[in-house]
Amino acid sequence: MDLLGSRGGHTAPVTGAAFSPDGERVVTSSEDGTARLWHVASGALVAVLEGHSDEVNAVTFAPNGSVIATGSEDGTAMLWEASTGAAHSTLHSPAGGLWTVAFSPDGSLLAGAGSAGMAAIWDARDNTLHATLSGHSGLMWTAEFSPDSTRLATACEDRTAALWDTRTGARMATLAGHTAPVTNVWFSADGTQLATRGDDRTVRLWDGRTGAARHTLTHAEEVHGAAFSRDGALVATGSDDTSVRLWDARSGAPRGELAGHTEAVIDVLFTPDGARLVSVCGDGSVSVWGLHTRQLQVRWDGGLDAPLMSVLSRNGRQLLIVADDTARVLDLETGAYRATFPGESHLQPDVP
Repeated sequence: MDLLGSRGGHTAPVTGAAFSPDGERVVTSSEDGTARLWHVASGALVAVLEGHSDEVNAVTFAPNGSVIATGSEDGTAMLWEASTGAAHSTLHSPAGGLWTVAFSPDGSLLAGAGSAGMAAIWDARDNTLHATLSGHSGLMWTAEFSPDSTRLATACEDRTAALWDTRTGARMATLAGHTAPVTNVWFSADGTQLATRGDDRTVRLWDGRTGAARHTLTHAEEVHGAAFSRDGALVATGSDDTSVRLWDARSGAPRGELAGHTEAVIDVLFTPDGARLVSVCGDGSVSVWGLHTRQLQVRWDGGLDAPLMSVLSRNGRQLLIVADDTARVLDLETGAYRATFPGESHLQPDVP
């Protein structure tokens, strides 16, 4: 269902979105201070998550899908019942306004990082503060847990990333080498490798256990997206130079380029089966590539200009695309839009 003009849409730009683990629901966050829970198949608004006093910058589901976490500029993380949208708990952050929230894969911990150069880790079972991570200077853009939940990687505008022990809160390593702010971190599926993306046109590869530097992957223009293949053998990168490049994750050597984009590549994602790569361009087009043949299989118009982020459903069949004021779900098997969750510019005025 297309919800353009729906009364249920956000009243300010959408800042983030996430699939539920079963792919049946989507939650969106917004500068309007709310998050909203949607049903994908019908496009219906399930609940408005109200309680923050400032912009909601990040949103995520717990691994089992029972809880939603939001992070806000108001310096709190909130937990909500995913079935109803009812508020569950409010967690006050020592990290200032929160720009990212993430559950550990085992569901036991919740991390939030933000504007004060610090991150917080809460015990998600009793909502107590487990650890405060300090040492960065400046805004922390993202945080991601290792697959075994024992480490947390953070990215900061101070040009570094860091690796933390989630059991003790101790800093294990400072990942220095970027010459501009670091905005993203990604673990490989087995946790042995870590990739960081900086505003310096590079993605850097590190040992995911120790933080030791391995390789630097360079584009001619700004890099936006990066991803590890499921088996950890390849890294894909997408750039303003319109290229998608494949790299050997172990050696850093080039392993080919997927040609044919005419606009900046905003994101790249491997499907869970490891057979395909999805690329999202600045013009809203979505391309699906066969990794065995390195050939384009299909390209669709994603319908959104200047997308900001994209998320694959766990089964790899749906792609959630977020633009400035809208989120859309694209069926990767058919190219059809399953639902559109509108923001401010798509809300029609009331008719007397």
